[in-house]
Amino acid sequence: MVIIEIFIPEPEKNTALYRNFQHAWNQLFQTMPTTAQSVKRDIERYAQNGDPNALARGINTIINEAGVLVSGFLPPQTGKEVLKYLDALTDAMEAMGTSWDAFAKGQTVPGIEAVYWSLRNITNELMPAALKDNKVYDTIIGTLDGVIGQLSKNVLEYERRIIESTCCWRLSKPRPRQRPQICMEKYVWDGQAHCTPLPSLLESRASSVDGALARKASPAKGTLPAHCNATGDFPEKLNQFCYAPCPSGFVSSRPGTGCDSSCAGRFPVSSPAMCARDQGMLMKAIMEMVTVVMNSAFSLADNIMRMQKDGVNGQLLSSTIQVFIDLGKPFTHPQCPTGNTKLSE
Repeated sequence: MVIIEIFIPEPEKNTALYRNFQHAWNQLFQTMPTTAQSVKRDIERYAQNGDPNALARGINTIINEAGVLVSGFLPPQTGKEVLKYLDALTDAMEAMGTSWDAFAKGQTVPGIEAVYWSLRNITNELMPAALKDNKVYDTIIGTLDGVIGQLSKNVLEYERRIIESTCCWRLSKPRPRQRPQICMEKYVWDGQAHCTPLPSLLESRASSVDGALARKASPAKGTLPAHCNATGDFPEKLNQFCYAPCPSGFVSSRPGTGCDSSCAGRFPVSSPAMCARDQGMLMKAIMEMVTVVMNSAFSLADNIMRMQKDGVNGQLLSSTIQVFIDLGKPFTHPQCPTGNTKLSE
């Protein structure tokens, strides 16, 4: 009732006709469960099964019943405006029902498009003509129309490229590591990466804190580097750390502190970042990335100059957004398969 009152001029709210309408409105919703059995069934179906279309259908039935009541009580012009608003609500609920159903089936893009185009049409019907002629409104709507209109095409193109790709991106992860701790006899590990002769260690305990800090910054005489446990989990020493070997499906990457997924199976040819079916496909993928980036830069520069000269409009903004979308397509390749093996974090 509060929503309806927004459209009612204050003088009309003090009339007997409006009071009769208010009474009939309240009575309608009190008797709705018995006069419109489908509403009860749809709400129960949604509560039991979570059917989004049933919920949308039930709400629309309520709105339609209210619309019939409104048309019989209000002055023609007022009733027309209220019915227009209620019809827009009905359209919105139908769109939501369609989108919910699409989302539940995993059809994200159709769901987004259903919501956008329905709400776009509803907005167009309710918005005053003066605002629809506004340049800012035209620019925004024109841009959104262009982007949403190409949504399915772009998503399908990305999916197709992934499925048909002859290259893949190598997965890179750091190798697990720890400090070397193995020292020879009569040496003690200093907690970092060195082995300190036992006498020097006793001396350091007897010295002042400042002296200890100085020795830590500059290793004591006779200090040796600690070693990795060759038969342990971290056998390979690189710089000041011991590293675990790369698991199956991975190979050590340069400079050896990380692991990259190995190039094998469908993608045996390797490069630092990618694996490919053969050398020709690898070079083709790299050249496409370089070419598209260069062309996109020229297209963006051209769009910017045109907007500076002719002003911003929906078509140019949509074109600019599409340039960025197309820019990502050459880089759309699947991640190289690594089996079920995972590196510990």
